[in-house]
Amino acid sequence: MGLIVTKEVLHAAYEFLCTLPPFSKWNLPEADDVNFIVGRDPTLQGQWWFDKKKNRHNLLIVGRNVRSLPGLFSVLAHEMVHLYTRETNMHKGGEHGRAFVKLAKHISDLYGMDV
Repeated sequence: MGLIVTKEVLHAAYEFLCTLPPFSKWNLPEADDVNFIVGRDPTLQGQWWFDKKKNRHNLLIVGRNVRSLPGLFSVLAHEMVHLYTRETNMHKGGEHGRAFVKLAKHISDLYGMDV
């Protein structure tokens, strides 16, 4: 059957990752300040964006495309790197630019995730 992704699971997984370095040093928004969305788009695994009108971070994970706990943590970590690079204005050079790749590789090396 695999992992069942819910908003509560996303909230808890985000909170857990926020306790680990380097996330714990990034001053990321509290989980209660993030809008967690379980999506359905078959072309996505995850997506992060900031809604300026609502002044809110949105983090979407497509449950049917993320079927395991390691997969969930990898996709969530990937989106958290996007959040961090945007918030710190490090995203110059594109969404998956040099800063993103460096941070994602560091997290992958630390935790054995495919970020």
